[in-house]
Amino acid sequence: MRPQAVEYPISKNQIKTLHTLKAKLGIDDDNYRTILTAYGVKSSIDLRFTQAGELISLLSARLNGKRNNLPPRYYGKGERDSLNNKNLTPLQAKRISILEKILGWDEKHTLNFIFQQTGQNSAVQMLTIANAGKVIVGMAKALSWSLRIDYKTLNKMTNEELERKYKC
Repeated sequence: MRPQAVEYPISKNQIKTLHTLKAKLGIDDDNYRTILTAYGVKSSIDLRFTQAGELISLLSARLNGKRNNLPPRYYGKGERDSLNNKNLTPLQAKRISILEKILGWDEKHTLNFIFQQTGQNSAVQMLTIANAGKVIVGMAKALSWSLRIDYKTLNKMTNEELERKYKC
């Protein structure tokens, strides 16, 4: 029988690096805690060595403006490359929140859906504009299917209209 792989705890250098990246990116404590929940922990000290490495890579890529292996597709308005580096807009964050409430999803279900749509294990606040677009389209299609309404009709509704109609 093969021995189990050892899960090493996060190193002191990784903790320092994470906190430096958090400060450079201007991530507040609430958003940072939300990001950590994507890894199933409440504090960076609880991360495993490999999880910390993954999060450091993700935050470093965001800081350095790299594309994070996004497909050559484009969601939203503006230049495609600039969309791949910018955080989601407040309207996108609100839309995701509204769709999540209407669908009756909890945070874990939403995180799984984000991973399914983008291939990244990241919280809503860490999505780029492009990836947020993918998540919104997928959630809207799931909602239109479950409510048996036309996707185009749903897509034309503003956030306020959705909240009023579905009492969020």
